[in-house]
Amino acid sequence: MRLRTSNRWVDYDLNLYLDIAGPIDEYLDGYLDVVENDFSRADMFDYPVTIDHLLGVGLVAAQVYVKGVIAEHAAPVPEALSLGPLLSSGSSVVQLINHGANFWKHADSWDWESPDWRQARILRELADVGIDGDQHVLFELLSRITGTRRPSLVALSPYLQQWHDAMDDEYPEGRVREAWMRAAEDRSPLPDGDLR
Repeated sequence: MRLRTSNRWVDYDLNLYLDIAGPIDEYLDGYLDVVENDFSRADMFDYPVTIDHLLGVGLVAAQVYVKGVIAEHAAPVPEALSLGPLLSSGSSVVQLINHGANFWKHADSWDWESPDWRQARILRELADVGIDGDQHVLFELLSRITGTRRPSLVALSPYLQQWHDAMDDEYPEGRVREAWMRAAEDRSPLPDGDLR
């Protein structure tokens, strides 16, 4: 839920995402340090797989945020996921976050020889940004989104904020809570129509 106060937005759900992403990033940094300094040890203990699992948990947390915003705005999912910041490939960052979360949750049960349409779409859109779907998919995805070889889940926050702004612009009728906050701040009755 994002509320407008007199001079700024307070996005409680994004703050919750950051409460999850921050500690995951701390763990991620520790694993990345070992990978960078002693890859044979990191490989022996499967740290690259652990890193992708940490990123998967974080992407699912971002996906929960995204789905909440979509529901709050009563927006059609495909259109909502296409909004917001885009990578140079033209891919929507939020759509890629959604694909990354779904990849992490479901790829182990996929039929890789004969993918269904959802799997094929995810793999095609990941390939569009240079990810082959073979190994370390989430690490590569976050690297592409954040533009760094040391990706961070917290670094997704500005992209999520920009996407939320785009949702507010595209689906303003879904911003019921903002109308309630305006009314509470100035203690005036809600105008007719603000609650539809």
